[in-house]
Amino acid sequence: MRKKWITAFLSTFLLIVTPVSDPFMIMVSAAEAETDQPADVLDPGESGWDTISQRIIALTQKTGKRNVDVITGYAIEVPDTVLRTLKGKKSTLALHTGNGLTISLTGTDIRSTDRAFRLVLSSEEIIPETVRQQVMENAVTFREFSMAEKERFPFYVNVHVSLGAENAGKPAILYYYDEAADTLRFTGIYSIAESGYAMFGLNRGDEYIAVVREGKAHVVKEGEHLNSIARRNGLSLKKLLEENPHIANADVIYPGQVIIIP
Repeated sequence: MRKKWITAFLSTFLLIVTPVSDPFMIMVSAAEAETDQPADVLDPGESGWDTISQRIIALTQKTGKRNVDVITGYAIEVPDTVLRTLKGKKSTLALHTGNGLTISLTGTDIRSTDRAFRLVLSSEEIIPETVRQQVMENAVTFREFSMAEKERFPFYVNVHVSLGAENAGKPAILYYYDEAADTLRFTGIYSIAESGYAMFGLNRGDEYIAVVREGKAHVVKEGEHLNSIARRNGLSLKKLLEENPHIANADVIYPGQVIIIP
């Protein structure tokens, strides 16, 4: 039964999903799962973390796939010995929760290995509806996730959030809940990939909401300016800035930055 469960829910970072109203009730069809499942998914409870460390070492000798896929569930604990093995390498440990949410640790991002990396995810809805509505204008769909412990991570981690393949190319905006001010704070923006996933870099545990907006996501290229992007899309600079309140200075944008084109 466990193997069937893994087959039904995992892919190498990428699941094809259909979003519904409950952010943690996301289903994947069996046919899609069988097509996209990873070739090798490791279960620490069965294989042990030593085997996972050996897999990381073996991958550093190859030029192909460098992801090590592990099924964890919502409670994640990566031993310090595994972090030391991964540190500095161009390999990635993909920690699948089994419900359209993956935490990935890349060796080149790891700085501290003096203790295990622990993260407990929760499906409990923390953000009040009145606060959530602050960012729901022009929203296509959304997804909430939260961490039980609100503390800074020892290094940056990437969170891959399933938001629906039908939303590929749309902008996904991530906010965290500032409970003291009872408001949502902008964290980052990402163009949803063809797989339906958006990836956000995080440095701390918190309550988060990823909101998919109408429009398209434009990734800034070298030499582009906000004025030229606005003209090319038939927009005024004022309108473009209204759609992108995260841009503090119209004269300062950078390659790789994501801009919402309404």
